[in-house]
Amino acid sequence: MHELSAAGKINNTVNNTGSSLLSLAAAYGSLDVVSELCNCLRREFSLVYFDDYLMHSTNSQSSLLHLATQQQNPKVFEYLLENQLNSSGGQHCCS
Repeated sequence: MHELSAAGKINNTVNNTGSSLLSLAAAYGSLDVVSELCNCLRREFSLVYFDDYLMHSTNSQSSLLHLATQQQNPKVFEYLLENQLNSSGGQHCCS
């Protein structure tokens, strides 16, 4: 993570499908990578930008939570949902 951050490879990095590093980690169901990315993003960038990472959607409008629900293990989904709720102060987007 430190090497990626030092090389400027974490901030707003998306591929041609609009997938960020965090959305790719969520899609592949890697809790270790997702949590390490979240910790790094939280440390390296202000909370405002961290919220942007948590709410990122791909070009096909798949959110991190959409991607995480496609995995067998619910741990990544639960982790991302908890982080999203904490970042929004526990408020739901539609309340």
